[in-house]
Amino acid sequence: MKYIKAQIDSALFVEILKILKGYKKPLSFREVSNSLKQRDLEVERKKLKNLIETMIKEGYLKQENKGFVITNLGMDVLMKCTVFERLDEFVEVIHYNLHMATFDLYKMKGTVPINIAMIDKNKVEDALEIIDRLAHSKLVVSDLMQIFDEDETVGDIVIQSGKVGIVTISTTVYDVIARNINVILEPYAAGLLHYSNFKPNGLVELISYKGLTISPGLLFVRGGYTSVLRTIKTGDGYAICDLKNVSVHMVKLIERELFLAEARGISNAIAVVYPRKLPFDLLIDRRAKLIFPSGLNYFAPLQEAGFNPEMRINETLIEITKLKPVEEFL
Repeated sequence: MKYIKAQIDSALFVEILKILKGYKKPLSFREVSNSLKQRDLEVERKKLKNLIETMIKEGYLKQENKGFVITNLGMDVLMKCTVFERLDEFVEVIHYNLHMATFDLYKMKGTVPINIAMIDKNKVEDALEIIDRLAHSKLVVSDLMQIFDEDETVGDIVIQSGKVGIVTISTTVYDVIARNINVILEPYAAGLLHYSNFKPNGLVELISYKGLTISPGLLFVRGGYTSVLRTIKTGDGYAICDLKNVSVHMVKLIERELFLAEARGISNAIAVVYPRKLPFDLLIDRRAKLIFPSGLNYFAPLQEAGFNPEMRINETLIEITKLKPVEEFL
């Protein structure tokens, strides 16, 4: 199917796709028109009607329940048209989840940011065997998880037909824990951490959060850089970690909270890196860096083992009390 260049170049075309992407339900013609007006785009009714009809005919939209929804083709075009607008989008997602999460470490209640891996239903038992090996290691955030069946909804994400969704806690939970004691953690980078003899042996690669439109940890997974399966089996390999900046004056405060989190089943930080000085007392950085295990380490071995999961990272929240230890699913 060919794109209509004149439409793709049109601000109106792109705005209609943006509007429909922002809603999980079909929008009526009137709702689309009103949303355009709110964006200072006044459009004649006939022109808008003709454009929407053409977009449906070309496959960018489809009619559903007396309204319109964006299709996969429409999403593909929108992603390409807005790539420069989406710079730093992943950091904005983290900030949004941080604002919306209600998790209380002391009560172990409230919503937490999550990751989802969708895999074929007939592979779930094999996947759980792998996940079980990781559950009580220091490579993952927590042993808590949940499984959702096809067509069920997780937050505002629908599990695809023929798939199951494996849900685990995102590394952003550390930002939530810190926020609750008025400490701000700043996303810095995802790192590739080498393990030797089952112990962390140093960072070998970093992908900065700055300017990204996608999870940096996901880039490590899709790029084939990880060897989490081998790390679990032999103690030697590469796993993903997450680096967050924090004021050196707040390190002791957040460390106390992380010890409590560890007692309640959420992994502690792997390490704290303090600012160091070059000759002449020049500071390389004024911020300390907390290194956390990545929630993606649950899904990296599924990719390594050929399960080809579709991964949705940090896109929604779930009540933590709905998550259960891995053993309950075996």
